[in-house]
Amino acid sequence: MFKEFLMKKMIERQLKDVAPEQRAMVLKAFEKDPDFFMRLAQETDEKTKSGMNKMYAAQSVFAKHADELKKLMGQ
Repeated sequence: MFKEFLMKKMIERQLKDVAPEQRAMVLKAFEKDPDFFMRLAQETDEKTKSGMNKMYAAQSVFAKHADELKKLMGQ
C-alpha cells in the first residue's frame, strides 16, 4: 500500500509537464494494475544498472510492453 502510494507520487512528479487529461489517464491505468508499473520500473532500473541510458532503457521497456499498456489505458 505504501509502496503504491510512493510510486503514484513518483509518476505524478514525472508527468508534471504532461497535459492533465493524459496525466489522469496514466494515473488511472496505474490504479488498475500497480504491479505492472512496478515491473516496468524494475526492468528499467535493471537496464540502467547494466549501463543503458535511462531514457533509452525506459523507451525499450515501454515498447516491449506497449500492448499491455494500451489495454490498461483503454486504447
